[in-house]
Amino acid sequence: QNMSTSATSSFTRDCSSKRRSPSCGKSSVYYFSLWKVVRDNLHKAFWDILESELNDDPPEYGQAIRLLEEIREILLSFLNPDANRMRTQIMEVLDMDLIRQQADNDAVDIHGLSSYIPTTTDNILIFCVLDLMKMYTPNFTYNVFISHKNINCFYQLFCKRVFI
Repeated sequence: QNMSTSATSSFTRDCSSKRRSPSCGKSSVYYFSLWKVVRDNLHKAFWDILESELNDDPPEYGQAIRLLEEIREILLSFLNPDANRMRTQIMEVLDMDLIRQQADNDAVDIHGLSSYIPTTTDNILIFCVLDLMKMYTPNFTYNVFISHKNINCFYQLFCKRVFI
């Protein structure tokens, strides 16, 4: 009920201010205002519920596990078909049955998972950039950018060459 009241009051405030503005006479403004309010409230509700469940004593991991399942599917969807090693690693680290068992025993390695996901996302991004390089710059020398220290520099240079 709090969420619907919040959405209603936010929408009312937003629409009221839009009606007073002479430049906002189109119905699309109201649609996008409503969409933004609903989206923002749903995001806030999702993160509030997740935080509340994780702060319970003992923690409730239902929402977090559903989020991890979605993240795993998204990560897998970005992989090339021949990225078997990365796919296997993601499936092993984000083994949902194992995570559920750990959750039942309050032994989930939240810090490990929270550092694994961004690192894996970065690795996938790097592979995507390398694939783009292969497509758009066939004569580019890859060996110069092997070290992890130069990946950021490489990414900036590549983006400048391709997108600017």
